[in-house]
Amino acid sequence: MLIRGFRKYTMNPALGFLPIGVFIFLNANSVNLIIAILASTLLSLLLDSIFRFVLKTTVFWLMSIVSMVPLVLTCIFALLAPVQEINIHNYMIICEIWMVLTLFVIRGGKKHIANRYFKRIDIREKTLLQEIFSTMGISERLFTLHLFVVLAYSFLIHSYGSDGWDFAIYVFAPLTIIVILVCYESFMLRSLSTRFFKEEWLPVVNEQGRVIGKVAKSVSFRMKNRFLHPVIRIALVCNHSIYLQKRPEDSTFEPGCLDHPFEKYMLFKHDLNLAARNSIAKQLGGEALPYTFQLKYIYENSETKRLVLFYVSLINSADEIKNISMLKGKFWTVKQIEDEIHSTIFGECFLREYEYLKSTMLNPAIKEII
Repeated sequence: MLIRGFRKYTMNPALGFLPIGVFIFLNANSVNLIIAILASTLLSLLLDSIFRFVLKTTVFWLMSIVSMVPLVLTCIFALLAPVQEINIHNYMIICEIWMVLTLFVIRGGKKHIANRYFKRIDIREKTLLQEIFSTMGISERLFTLHLFVVLAYSFLIHSYGSDGWDFAIYVFAPLTIIVILVCYESFMLRSLSTRFFKEEWLPVVNEQGRVIGKVAKSVSFRMKNRFLHPVIRIALVCNHSIYLQKRPEDSTFEPGCLDHPFEKYMLFKHDLNLAARNSIAKQLGGEALPYTFQLKYIYENSETKRLVLFYVSLINSADEIKNISMLKGKFWTVKQIEDEIHSTIFGECFLREYEYLKSTMLNPAIKEII
């Protein structure tokens, strides 16, 4: 589903209702019931084959069940019931009733189905599976509403004897529902694909820093500290002073606290040095500053879980950055920091790194970065 071009629109779970639509159309045009059911069932198998072999996904067989089970049960009912005692519209309604019941059963057991049959599918198929269950929920409500309309219409016919709306109620209405479902899912697929290709992917690492997987950044933020991600943090040091500025108030981590100006999540498949350089360049409008790696540590609280890769950028004079508008803080001396160390104005990550900095490049006795 999350792919570009024509295939993006063919992976539409609402297409699974097309066999039902074909059956309604053929039956309404007086095609033999068995032939109509056979043609619709073959279409359902064809759609499943397209998804399975062309688009490389197996989850679409759920939609095939939604169409084939009602068709088969309707065929059985037709063989058992005398044709003379039932009209063509009633066969459509019987098929629709079976379909609603099938949707109800599948949606009721979706957790069991997902765990039993789709536990090892990839992220693309998992997203499609979610869309399938979502489509089932919407269609179950719409077709149930249609059945209530049919019931009310049947009562009016029985009471007043007028059947001038048969085509609209029995044929046009369900076909319209299917068209609406296909169009709605097409729109949702386009929106989802757009978000997907704009999404940033974060590597999931173990405590040794080895990449063991990946997850969408927005998903990981919603799940807070479930995954460990590498984060680049860079301290800006000049003449044994350290540059600090407030984190954005809308930041998901330590909003409003004084911290280093450079921080960036390392993206999936990105090089460490590239991530560090981008962290600086983003703040400085493309300008470059020298930086060196210092240490690595794990930080975790109730909001985040991160493998911090800590760098230091050492400059000779504050004049080198005074004209950079993206930097809105100031340089702090060790004394100034110590005077406020017990307050709550500093971030926790910074306080951890400060102890290291205080014993190295913030120490006047040390002339160079170790």
